[in-house]
Amino acid sequence: MQQQIQQQMQVQQQMQMQQQVQTTARPTQSIESYYERFRRLNPPMFDGGADPLVVETWIREVEKMFKALQYPEEVKVRLAIPMLKGNAEFWWMAIEAALEGEDKLPTWEEFKKMFYDQQTDDMTVLEYANKFTKLGRFCPQMIEIERSKANRFEQGLRDEIRSRLSVLIFTSYGEALERALKVEADLKKSGKERGE
Repeated sequence: MQQQIQQQMQVQQQMQMQQQVQTTARPTQSIESYYERFRRLNPPMFDGGADPLVVETWIREVEKMFKALQYPEEVKVRLAIPMLKGNAEFWWMAIEAALEGEDKLPTWEEFKKMFYDQQTDDMTVLEYANKFTKLGRFCPQMIEIERSKANRFEQGLRDEIRSRLSVLIFTSYGEALERALKVEADLKKSGKERGE
């Protein structure tokens, strides 16, 4: 019995050593080889624009390619940047200038958040609500629960509106939309009064 236990332990140790050798022997790929494999899939270019479906489609297509190629997090943003052109490229240049002096690029999740935020900066609440509803069909599991839907809606609002709603807790999407519309109307009214 004791001999069998020792044999099992030896087998486990050998397997662990083989795994260590395999992981250390595996060469790390350069960003160029990642980029070459990515380009072979013919990733879509993105030139900006206000159509939320185009934005969401671009993100989804790029993410499918990342998943298929099993890319690590640290290369995703580097690979997405060359796919930006026109207004989107100018947007990234502004972000890059703001990040100057930082050691690393944002993560893919941070990049997506900045990307989506940039798309919603000039929208009215109703325009954003329409976009939110259209995009909701791509991720129905994220908006099935009313409270979750309300929170996701609130997170995408412009900063000036979201900051005024952050002290409230919404239990439904309709409630969040109604309150956001009121805040937007108040902001417009106070802006007109200041202008006069």
